[in-house]
Amino acid sequence: MLTLSMMVVVAKWLVVGKYNEKTMEVYTTAYLRWWFIDRLIHLWEQWAGPYMIDTPFIWIFYRLLGSEIGPRTQIKAFIHEFDLVSIGRDCEIKYSLRCRRFGPWGETKGPSLRFRRIRIGDGCLMEGVVGLGSEISESVHLDKLGVFLEGAQVGSQILAVGNPAFDVGKKEKSFNTEKASFYGVCQILWLIAELHLVSALFVISKVIWIRLLYGSWRYSTLTYYILSVLSTSFLSLLVSAVLKWLMIGRRTGSDGLKKKPLWVKFSDWACDYHFRTNVNLFFVAAGLSRVLSSVMMLHGLDIDYKSGIAGISSFYPSMINQVEIKRSFISSSVNYWGQD
Repeated sequence: MLTLSMMVVVAKWLVVGKYNEKTMEVYTTAYLRWWFIDRLIHLWEQWAGPYMIDTPFIWIFYRLLGSEIGPRTQIKAFIHEFDLVSIGRDCEIKYSLRCRRFGPWGETKGPSLRFRRIRIGDGCLMEGVVGLGSEISESVHLDKLGVFLEGAQVGSQILAVGNPAFDVGKKEKSFNTEKASFYGVCQILWLIAELHLVSALFVISKVIWIRLLYGSWRYSTLTYYILSVLSTSFLSLLVSAVLKWLMIGRRTGSDGLKKKPLWVKFSDWACDYHFRTNVNLFFVAAGLSRVLSSVMMLHGLDIDYKSGIAGISSFYPSMINQVEIKRSFISSSVNYWGQD
């Protein structure tokens, strides 16, 4: 994960350099260089991004790539065209930011790609789409499914909803700097504990399988490590179920309407992070099986053995006991945005 992240940083500065506001033709070497780095970023988002998203480390990663991000800003979505993104302090970004847009393909002119800067002020909460070229002042809340169109100029302390977004009221400042700093420290400590926990589970898995696969047959070593990794993922999910009931308990629908205390917010993040970073490998081996349904039952999901889940990333421990699935198939396109 660290190696891939550093490769992305080095490749971005060597191949593209700094992103600038401009328009480029598609059939050029400049576009080819942008496309190569964009595909590399997409690869990073698939392999390393899930482990870094919504952690203090992604703040450092995007700063190394050239983004201007203020302190105590929580990045819960991916960013592209990094040098064109400027985010103030004490913000929360829940939707991806992209500073590019393809132009029309005319009869005499080929397609083009234009880049424009996005600026977001201090204390903003972005839960919707921010169009390229947007200038957003401080303390702005863009609600879910809201869209700031390209080139939007947004005043301060605004609650915006709709597509295109419009002002429906005033957003009061509600960010606590001291709590945000303490929350970031707790995240770092949890990540350190998470690393030691997974390492310990991997050692336990190796001890279990080394006795069963002890021998000199041709594929014993390969089988040993594959089963050890899969066992580590399975044991991590059992630990995830224990953490869910100890730290979160049974969540009711009315709890989502209340303002979460700092401990509840941290508990939700810690349990969700542990679950999402350990479930994918197990899902590859046990997807659409009764074993997976049993593991989800341990987390509190009300599901029967006749139902199947094709997209495990839609479910998180912080909201899982509020869902009931009976004799149904849940596709991978189902998503509980922000676990709400």
